Amino acid sequence: MIKEISKRKGMLFPDVYITRSFFKYGLNKKIGRVVEYGCGAANNLILFKSFGWEVSGFDYSSKEVENANYNLGNDNLSQ
Repeated sequence: MIKEISKRKGMLFPDVYITRSFFKYGLNKKIGRVVEYGCGAANNLILFKSFGWEVSGFDYSSKEVENANYNLGNDNLSQ
């Protein structure tokens, strides 16, 4: 389960351009899979997951992977 915004670690909000494109191209009305390399604390992936998408992410920083897994409520992301 995705953590409430007040309980998240790292960056809290998705990138503004990702958010604009997500809604502009109707991705909020579709379900699919997304992979993000350099996902940080998963702030972009949270947007996709909250609309039912299957998400995967990778990051070089083990701390960011830890934050991302915490924020997404799972252990699916890798370093």
